[in-house]
Amino acid sequence: MDKKPELPDLSPEKLARLWAIGSDIQPEAEQVIGLDDRKAELLRDRLARNLPLDKRTRGFLSETLDLLCRKFQPFVGNSLGAMIMDPQTSVEVLTYIKDFAKESGSTARDKAERDVALAVYFAAIASALVCHGARISQHSGSRLRKAFEAWVERSWLPSDMRELFKKAMTQAEL
Repeated sequence: MDKKPELPDLSPEKLARLWAIGSDIQPEAEQVIGLDDRKAELLRDRLARNLPLDKRTRGFLSETLDLLCRKFQPFVGNSLGAMIMDPQTSVEVLTYIKDFAKESGSTARDKAERDVALAVYFAAIASALVCHGARISQHSGSRLRKAFEAWVERSWLPSDMRELFKKAMTQAEL
């Protein structure tokens, strides 16, 4: 019982080849998981992140820094998802989230990341419309309504986000 198990004929090279066998399973595993499941996981991760306050943000705040800093202060440290769903989030912050999502979508590595960026983009637009009656997009009302209708059907979205899109559908063409 005190004897250690032996690994006959397992040279370092053979052991490295054994480890390498498992490394090529990733693409097949992604296919089994499914694109919608991957999108749902990416969206949960994206919505849980904080909105970055970087050089771009400082440039955005340059003219009215004091006023906007007071508006941003309650949301520092809050996740994107929390800010999108919070009716107290200012139109300025929602506009920034929309722009951030648009930029994220343009640099996305694949369809799942692009779809997640689009979901955040349209959720920020929907939140501004529902919570403030404000349009932060150049899309027409009918285009927004159609987009919101399409997002309601996406099963990988959280239910509160689908509800936001449902509310926004009724206000899109007003």
